[in-house]
Parts: sequence; structure tokens; C-alpha cells
Amino acid sequence: MDSSSFAHYDSPPGWRHSAVFSAERRSPQSSQLPPLEGYPRLSPREAHIGVDSPLLEQPKRVELPPKKKRREVPHPEFWYLSTGVGVCRIIEALCALITFGLIVSVNALFTPTYIAEIALLVMFFTSLVLASVYSFNINRVTENVSWILFEMVYTCVAVYMSGVTALIMMYSAIRWQHNPWIFSVIFAFFTFFAFVVDFCSVMRAHRRDRSAKHSDVDRIRTDEDDMEMKQFERQ
Repeated sequence: MDSSSFAHYDSPPGWRHSAVFSAERRSPQSSQLPPLEGYPRLSPREAHIGVDSPLLEQPKRVELPPKKKRREVPHPEFWYLSTGVGVCRIIEALCALITFGLIVSVNALFTPTYIAEIALLVMFFTSLVLASVYSFNINRVTENVSWILFEMVYTCVAVYMSGVTALIMMYSAIRWQHNPWIFSVIFAFFTFFAFVVDFCSVMRAHRRDRSAKHSDVDRIRTDEDDMEMKQFERQ
């Protein structure tokens, strides 16, 4: 073989020839050029995008001000009256008013019936106020007011007073046999049982959440902002 044929041999890139025409792989260290004097060594990222590129700067953490909680305004939510506690409040107010009307319709009053009348009026107006507070969402607007404490005290006293009223009217109906007083016993017991259920519901809500400000904690909110915040917290 003529030696001149090796003069036109094209070696693959990255390979070099020795004196005996042997090909060897070039080491990686030999491919790196030493840094020039007066110039710092650059990292591959700096050499790719440039030393003065703003991409090299680390982003600064921006502290956003805390988001203020949106204050709710009173608005009607009458579907609260379809809940268990709402139905109890309606029965309490209506039965107390009907019992009061049946008692005063008889012109033969004595001292215990006056006590029953006063108790029935107080129970009627208080139950009506509580139903209005929850129906117009006032309990969520007044966040600093412990409505559940007032409800527990009120329902506990109302259970006692409605029971006493039912016993008074039962005694009066048996003794004087007035028909309105006989019917008033029925509505007085309806009032008593409604307050018992109301008291148990409020106590159950308080035991589930000791920090609750009101007993209306199970209703589903329809506000879009609150729904978005709950989805964000779950993520």
C-alpha cells in the first residue's frame, strides 16, 4: 500500500492521529482552553445568557399586604326557616302567640295565668327576634356578639317557663273547664316540646365547635368569594 494514500485520510471529529497512524479519543480536559488572564471563569449558564443578563438575578420575594376580610352586610336568607332550628323558632313563636290569645279570651283570670301570659309574650318576641336575626344574616355580620351563648341561656329558661305554663294551664283547664283553656294546654305543650328540641340543637352545635359564635354553622354558603377561598385552602 502506498503511503501517499494516508495523506488524504479524513479522521472523524474528536480524534487525532499519532505518528503510527493510530486514532485515539481526545480527552475532555484537552478540549477545555485555559482561561485568559484578566478574565474570570464563567459558568456554562453565564456563558450562555451573558453575565449582565437580568435572568441571572434571583427574584425578590414581595410581601403582599394581608387581604382584608370582606365584611358581610345583612341580606335576607329566608331558607334558614326551613332548617331544623328555624322550624322550631317558628313553632315556638306561633304556639306562644296562640296560647296567649286563648288564655286572655277567657274573662276569668287568676294570678298563675298572669305569669303564663307574661312568659308567653316574652317567648313569642324573643323567638321572633332570633328567627329574624338568622333569616337576615345578622348573626354573621355581628361577629363579636356571642349569639350561641344567648341562645343557650334563652332556650334553657324557655324550656322551664314553657313547662310551667303548660302545667298552669292544665290545672286551670281541669278546674274551670273553659274550652279555650283546654285548647291552650295543647298549644302550651307544643311550645314546650319545640323549646326542648331547640335547646338540644343549640347544645349540640356548641359541643361540636366550642369557639362558634352562633348555632348557624351547618348552612352551605352561596357566596362565590367564600367558595373560592375554601377551594384555595384545600389546594
